Amino acid sequence: MSADFPITPGAYQQQIAGGGCSYPFSCPDAFITKISNGNTMALTVTKAGTGSGTITSTRSGINCGADCSENYNIGTVVTLTATAAAGSTFAGWSDDVDCVDGIVTVNATKTCTARFDPATASADLLVSALSGPGVSAAGATITVTETTKNQGSGAASASTIKFYLSTNATFGTGDVLLGSRAVSSLAAGASHSTLTSLAIPSGTGSGNYFLLAVSDATQVVSEAKEGNNVKSKAFTIP
Repeated sequence: MSADFPITPGAYQQQIAGGGCSYPFSCPDAFITKISNGNTMALTVTKAGTGSGTITSTRSGINCGADCSENYNIGTVVTLTATAAAGSTFAGWSDDVDCVDGIVTVNATKTCTARFDPATASADLLVSALSGPGVSAAGATITVTETTKNQGSGAASASTIKFYLSTNATFGTGDVLLGSRAVSSLAAGASHSTLTSLAIPSGTGSGNYFLLAVSDATQVVSEAKEGNNVKSKAFTIP
């Protein structure tokens, strides 16, 4: 008896057309509804931002690559994954409520956009090579060869490398400073090698020691990594 019964476009009969109109009823009618589970949802995945990466939508082992579109049965849970390229950071999905967690169950065409923060060009100084004598006497002067490299994606300003005498391969406050050298500015990927003379303190006792080379020892360069600045070499004082 409804005058506004909900219908779908293309329905066979789109308005009430029953007979037997008599008081107190108003032309009662019957209806048939077809419920189908064969409908599909279209999912489109896109990339956004200046960082690059890969995006996939997955269901039962089905994968589609970056910038992909694929159909799924309505109600299927589609899990989205995004992997940022080296240096960039995955910043989340589009703010659409159906995409924000990377899981889609909507019953309509849906576009989910992954956002990436761009990679930041920054320097990364380290001592890539360190060589010198394996045995030295207390009070002697030794010559070491050291190579400082900027393995970062950005240029490094001028810095200082310092050399220490240590009882272990880890730099600490108790290590003895032996000398230093200036390192000129280095472009991304550039290296600089040189010889440096260092004096072993005359009062150093016999034993096993480590020569430590610490890049950017005065910490004037902003680096992508600060924990890889120490290079060690074992040597002995008889």
